[in-house]
Amino acid sequence: MKNKQIHLYPWFLLLTTFVCIYSCKKSSSVEEAPSPYWGNSNALKNGTVWEAKPYSFKTLNNPNTFGVSLDSVDSDNQPREIIELIKIPLKEGTYRLSNTSGQEDDGLTGGLLGVCQGDVIIGVYIIAEGDTSSYITITELDTVSKQIKGKFGATFVVKHRPYAYYPDTVRFVDGVFHTKLIR
Repeated sequence: MKNKQIHLYPWFLLLTTFVCIYSCKKSSSVEEAPSPYWGNSNALKNGTVWEAKPYSFKTLNNPNTFGVSLDSVDSDNQPREIIELIKIPLKEGTYRLSNTSGQEDDGLTGGLLGVCQGDVIIGVYIIAEGDTSSYITITELDTVSKQIKGKFGATFVVKHRPYAYYPDTVRFVDGVFHTKLIR
């Protein structure tokens, strides 16, 4: 009877390779920042349902105001359209949206619509001059949980058209959001 010899080296090599492949974690030299998004938001944009991921933040140069960002994102979580509502008083109420910058201490609440490609803003829409239908209403403001609920509507006109086929005017109606202050 012949003695069968089992060669362990190929089996050991195969097992070691298998263990290394499945037990090693991929390491990334760049850590991803945590998502600022919390809650939900939607509106009708020119008559079509529009959904966004919201977040809210305190205004840096005025601790009595805050901003809300409503970001419509693609499947890679990259913003495609961003509504920025800024300098909102930190209390329940309805506030008219105007053209104002975040740096001006003019007592106005502002709104802006940006169209993005990747992480670059390629188009800008501003609140229509003389428009009285653009507003934000803070319906609930919980200072302990930092949750904010509200409604909004805005009429934006093109300042810098992102693409030739984009409209002159973009209207958001029946907008709602629920988010919380992240900082």
